[in-house]
Amino acid sequence: MRKRKQAKGNVPMRLLLVVSRSDYFWTHRASLARWARRAGFEVHVAARQVTNVERFARVGLHFHPVDLPRGMRRPLAQLAAVGRLAALYRRLRPDIVHHLSVQAIVVGGLAARLARLPCVVHGFTGLGALGTLGANRTSYHLAWRLLKWAWAGHHFAIFQNRDDLADCVSRGIGDGKHAAVIRSSGVDVRRFYPSPPDGDPIVLLAGRLIWPKGVAEFVEATRRVKARFPTARFVVVGTPDPDNACACSAEWLAHQHRTGVIEWWGHRDDMASVYQEAAVVALPSWYGEGVPKVLLEAAASGRPLVATDYRGCREVVVPGRTGYRVPPRRPDQLAEAIGRLLEDAELRHRMGRQARALAVSQFNDHLVARKTIDVYFRCLEASRQRSTFSGGTRPTARDAAESFPGALEPFDLHTLDEAA
Repeated sequence: MRKRKQAKGNVPMRLLLVVSRSDYFWTHRASLARWARRAGFEVHVAARQVTNVERFARVGLHFHPVDLPRGMRRPLAQLAAVGRLAALYRRLRPDIVHHLSVQAIVVGGLAARLARLPCVVHGFTGLGALGTLGANRTSYHLAWRLLKWAWAGHHFAIFQNRDDLADCVSRGIGDGKHAAVIRSSGVDVRRFYPSPPDGDPIVLLAGRLIWPKGVAEFVEATRRVKARFPTARFVVVGTPDPDNACACSAEWLAHQHRTGVIEWWGHRDDMASVYQEAAVVALPSWYGEGVPKVLLEAAASGRPLVATDYRGCREVVVPGRTGYRVPPRRPDQLAEAIGRLLEDAELRHRMGRQARALAVSQFNDHLVARKTIDVYFRCLEASRQRSTFSGGTRPTARDAAESFPGALEPFDLHTLDEAA
């Protein structure tokens, strides 16, 4: 991609990505930052520092440590975070700020209004507890109200699935006219690629180990399937999330491992290798997913999928083609779907091949980054008359688009995810 030549006195457009944790940035948004830099942006990241800060500088990114408290149970901490982010926004004066998570949207959206930022994009990476099956809507009334306050009329939003968009629009959060559906944060189809597994078939569940991810249902299904397929292995990868009230019990997981129901492998950094050992990947989630990264990585690795017919999961699992959908919280039907795949190696191979094709054609990280940057340019174009900056003349969105051909071509925000 050819870079735009800067006019004399021009400075690059400044993009600030606000995420909850720095490790989340590297697993989910590093590709977006890379492509944004190629499009002419100076990229900054604000997050709670978890990983080595020097890593950001090595790849040309600017890091700002900011602690975003989780949940809505600490109002004073939330207000303090709003103040810290507003101060960062006033000092940095980003051309675009992109909030990535409901928590970042609430805190960052309010801070952006205080700082009077002209161009804000809210990234709904899933509704989390707000979208979890059976969630007490009354107890989350404040969270919905804060979301409404945070999403000002001129802000843009990106959703990962249509269910989340519909929920927000039905509650009067945003006008729906400035919202796009871009499915997922993308997957690196070069890192995750098909390779035939060896040995006894492994059925894998991976991710954050919280109960709404369907961990208990997976374990119950395992007991049922083992009776029919005694040589099959059932593996859980991940660790309980200590900051989440719904975290699985480490003692319970260890007990399931000791008694031979499952194999608990804990945290793994080599997930590409883990998927290549698996024959089937399951995610019986009833959580408020965006589009689960686990399903994308498994699909790119050419593995058949079994997941719930619930928000986010249904974006990747095409019934009868890439895998099977089952009702949430039904371990009996989960066991039946897993058994169907274990008894037919040719079916697994065919579905895995189609899952790989879907990941490459619709979810590869380059395509997702391109669509996201399209929204940035659209947001810049809408806000350029409102934006005033000192320290040189910043390029307009159309100037920047010279380095990203086609970025300002007209598109329907609601059908952006349909583009090939």
